Amino acid sequence: ADTTTMRSVVVVAAAVVVAALCAVAADPVSPAWPDAFEVWISFVAPGATTVGADHDTHLYYDWSKLAQRIDHAAGHSECTKHYNTSAPCSLYFYGLPTSQVWATVPSTKYCARDHSMDGIGPLPPTWMTWFEWAGQEKMSGVLCDHWKAVNDTGEYWDDCTDATPIRWSPGDKKDQWYFDPSTYVIGELSTSLFKLPDFCTDA
Repeated sequence: ADTTTMRSVVVVAAAVVVAALCAVAADPVSPAWPDAFEVWISFVAPGATTVGADHDTHLYYDWSKLAQRIDHAAGHSECTKHYNTSAPCSLYFYGLPTSQVWATVPSTKYCARDHSMDGIGPLPPTWMTWFEWAGQEKMSGVLCDHWKAVNDTGEYWDDCTDATPIRWSPGDKKDQWYFDPSTYVIGELSTSLFKLPDFCTDA
C-alpha cells in the first residue's frame, strides 16, 4: 500500500510539472506584436536585480494607424537626458507622411520634432522577425520563451502560454524594459491618443 501511494504521488507530481511547462514547437516562430495594444512598463537600470513596484512608462501602439506613443513619468531618464526636463514627457512616433518622432513636455508646452530620430517610426508588429528562440526560463515569475536577435542587438521574453510581453533588453549597458502583464490590453486604440496636443502649433 505504501509503495502504491508513493507511486501515485510521483505520477501526480510529474503531471503537475509537465502541465506547468509550455509546449515547444519543433521550429519555434519568432514573436510578433498584436496590431494594437497598450501596456505599462518599468525601466530598470543596467545591472539592477529588482523591478520597482511603480511603473514609469506607458506604451500605446496601433499599427493600423501607423502610430505609437510612449509616455514617461517625471524624472525619467529619457526626459532628463534627451529633453533636459525632470517633468513628464511623451514621444509620438508616426509612419506618415514620413517616419518621424515628436517630443512633448506638457508642463512647459514644449513640442518639437526630434530630428535626431528622423526615419524612425512605429515598430512593425514583425520587428522581431530576425530573433531566434533561445529556450525557456522564468522572468518576473512567469515562464517565458526567450528570444535573441541574430546580430546580438537585443533579447526579448514573452509569456510562453499567450505571448504577453514580459521583458525587452536592448543590451546589457542600456535600460531594461519590464512589461507589467496585468496592464496589457489588446485592442484598437482611440485616434485621439496619437494626436499631438493643441499646444503643438508648429506640427
